[in-house]
Amino acid sequence: MADSTLEISTRPVRWIASLFDSFKSKPTRRQRLTLIDRINQVSTIRVSPFKTVGYQGDSLTFSALGLDSSSSTVQGVRFEWESSDPDKLKIDNTGEATLLQPGMVRVICRAGSSQGAAFVLIRPGSRRPQTDQEWDADQSSFSVTGQSTSGQSSVASGPSAEWGVRNAESINSAFRIPHSTFDVGSEQSAEDSEETSLVESLMDALSPTALAQGCNQGYGGDNSDFGYDELWSDVRNLTGNPRYRTSEGFRMGSILPEGSNFNAAFLLYSLGGRGLGASLTLFYNSRVWSRHGSAVTFNATQGWPFAGFSLGFGRLFTYGSGSNTKYVWIEPDGTRRYLGTGSDTITATYQTSDGSHITFVGKKSTGGSLYFNDGTKVTISVVNNRLLPTLIKDSNGNYISISYKTYNSSTFPWRQALNYVTDTLGRQLQFNYDPCANLSSITVPAFGTGTTDIAKFDYQYIGISNSFSGLTVENRPTLYVPALRHIYYPTTSTGYKLDYSAYGMIYNVSMRKDMTYDSQSGAISDGTEKAAINFNYPVSASSLTDAPAFTQRTETATNSPTATYYYSTADYGTLLGFLITRPDGSG
Repeated sequence: MADSTLEISTRPVRWIASLFDSFKSKPTRRQRLTLIDRINQVSTIRVSPFKTVGYQGDSLTFSALGLDSSSSTVQGVRFEWESSDPDKLKIDNTGEATLLQPGMVRVICRAGSSQGAAFVLIRPGSRRPQTDQEWDADQSSFSVTGQSTSGQSSVASGPSAEWGVRNAESINSAFRIPHSTFDVGSEQSAEDSEETSLVESLMDALSPTALAQGCNQGYGGDNSDFGYDELWSDVRNLTGNPRYRTSEGFRMGSILPEGSNFNAAFLLYSLGGRGLGASLTLFYNSRVWSRHGSAVTFNATQGWPFAGFSLGFGRLFTYGSGSNTKYVWIEPDGTRRYLGTGSDTITATYQTSDGSHITFVGKKSTGGSLYFNDGTKVTISVVNNRLLPTLIKDSNGNYISISYKTYNSSTFPWRQALNYVTDTLGRQLQFNYDPCANLSSITVPAFGTGTTDIAKFDYQYIGISNSFSGLTVENRPTLYVPALRHIYYPTTSTGYKLDYSAYGMIYNVSMRKDMTYDSQSGAISDGTEKAAINFNYPVSASSLTDAPAFTQRTETATNSPTATYYYSTADYGTLLGFLITRPDGSG
């Protein structure tokens, strides 16, 4: 009976307690946005490339960036694509377009009630290989002008009769005069274009010579590649991780002792996905000087964001001309894989012979498709007169779309610079630049909603020595160039500090903690060293008789003994031996 009474008497107390609990503030769970929610947030759409000149038969890949009313990126948006004239240009749901007939065409991108547009001038006939100067003049001959409007623009109603008249009139004049202008009036926001992004607007405000004098100081960004067979056939010049070569692993990557090259991998971001993840790694190869005959060449295959670096998804490198055009696929880690020799204007099939079985179907003048054994297909397009990946698809149809900044010699002098990367789920990685057009940060999707900077970068200006004895020096920048100094991870306040020799390669990689970032100057502090890896490249100029090389690697860490590895070669007549001596004396 007592037990029963106790139970009865405590019930009201429990009920009252639960009543008071209901008034307590509880942490709210972040609401997961649906696809419709995300689409409804989009008020402005930027399409890249905003304008381009193409030729019949060309393939282009368009990408879109959705912004909300506060100009913040809306992640996870799926866009719809449409051509204003399908007889001239057709486009699929990934943004991949094929140019069919001459004329001017508007590519329309929609997300809900918002939309943006890009403009294409299609010239008759097939594109022929162009020099960088010819490419720049061809692209500059087509301009788009108009008044700024919001993303909720009148383009939504489709091509107007007025636009059609302007289109028809401009088609004829575009092929008669060197410069053609397409006035879009109020139908397209100038703010939505890649031509008038914040950084480019800042650089446009500079005097015409300010960029060269205050930033790149004569380097001028990407130069043309300097190609020859020895880049992929001579073991001294190999980079990355080629097959069937002597290789040693170390804590940051791998070493090719045959050519004194170390390949370092700086992981920036790993975004898992449906089939394909948009992961990013910044690779570095120290063999920035290559050798052929009695000549040494600096940065023969142009690195980005500085010589020796590779950030992106690889690229197709060609040299030679006519029927003697050589095709080389450069992997994201810098490995050069020779595909074969053929025509620069006739589509053909090329394949590696090193066991990787990478196949390219296409030509230099218009690009083509790269195929891998696992079913992955990479669309190679002509972008800024470079053959760059613009779309990566796996065997299940999942894809990554890749957009690049528009080259301009006076405002954006880099031809491989990434703009943003979009995966199948609509998540985007954005690449941000300082007023000198150097990569300053990478913005990625944050947990839940919004974005965050996953990595930041700053630079130091260095000179590249030409102090060689008995060798012809090629492709060396004559003035100071911006070299990547710090790689900084804001979420952990850690990163790397990089030191360069007089010949422009990294000789010391220092792992740091307690780093800070100054938002006013863009400078990154050194922080405190945790560990370092040093290669004994010649730090000062010393009349070298060959490309710079190292003979030892020294690793240090806080509260740990120093470890030094020694490298030497032995010539056995028909064989060449490589000896690596470990810190304990074994080899």
